[in-house]
Amino acid sequence: MDGNGQDELVEVMAGVRAPTSGSVQLSNLKDDPGDVLAVIPQNRDVDGLILDLSLWENLLLSRSLRRRMSLRYGWIQRSRATQLCQNLIHRFSVRGRGPNALARSLSGGNRQRFVVARALAAAPPAIVAHDICRGLDLSAAAELRGRLRDYAARGGAVLLISSDLEELLALCHKLHVIYRGRLTEVQAERHNLVEIGLLMSGAVLTPGEVPAESVIRSP
Repeated sequence: MDGNGQDELVEVMAGVRAPTSGSVQLSNLKDDPGDVLAVIPQNRDVDGLILDLSLWENLLLSRSLRRRMSLRYGWIQRSRATQLCQNLIHRFSVRGRGPNALARSLSGGNRQRFVVARALAAAPPAIVAHDICRGLDLSAAAELRGRLRDYAARGGAVLLISSDLEELLALCHKLHVIYRGRLTEVQAERHNLVEIGLLMSGAVLTPGEVPAESVIRSP
């Protein structure tokens, strides 16, 4: 449920908030964190884009992509950046006026497509995706979910954070519930809606406490 620590979890994973305890570990610790992890934020307009910059400039907010477009001494190769931006616009069906268009000129759904495209183009080992389909129509939401499925099928890891239970049941291999900072895993072999609802309300369950007839398996 919204407000139970999702925003703080994303900020810790992104490195913009220091945890009060514990640590975040990824498999390839030798690489720069900007190359290991990409974040698709919940609020694309505040945390995902600089609306008064062009699309190709917003593409370079990804540290990994910025390094690929850089020459010696930090200079950016603009022609390469605009070409990559144009390719992503085409591949992800971002409707706009091309790489030089301001981010604010795009509709909400096209902004979201662009933010997802940028994260996937960086090809990181892991992605944190926070409510990526909020405010999108059914077609756009299905398309972005399909993109995440394809990324995971190629070996990428996705931490999907969502208040949409149907989305989680449809996409996730493992499911956890956060309540006031406590993280509880839902039994892997079943998706029990009663159990999930109890955990979301703060209940602490013991094995066998939820009736078997309430089990509903995921699609």
